[in-house]
Amino acid sequence: MAYTTRIEILRPREVPSRYTPGSVSLDYSDPEVIPVDMRVSLQPTASKEQADGRMSVVSGWFLSTPVGADIDLRSTDRVRALGRVMQVLGEVLRWPHPIRPGGVHHVEATLEEVTG
Repeated sequence: MAYTTRIEILRPREVPSRYTPGSVSLDYSDPEVIPVDMRVSLQPTASKEQADGRMSVVSGWFLSTPVGADIDLRSTDRVRALGRVMQVLGEVLRWPHPIRPGGVHHVEATLEEVTG
């Protein structure tokens, strides 16, 4: 894999929920920007068009870090790279290191970008 892409993590801010007192909602309008020092592999996977009242394109992406690299990426985050903003789909996978107990071998995440 080629680890050539620089990314930023866009972490939503927690704000008091307007609908459920005592709980919080995630606000993506002004996210915390977390730069990632290392380069990652970011590869396109699949793309499809949707026409549900408006035309849009949904593009899939696969993110992987180099061996021994862990990044602070969460399932609620978004990733900015290559002039695109992609949301994390599902859980972020942290593969255990086969030699170092408790260590991370690498991180994988499935991302999705919706345009249109």
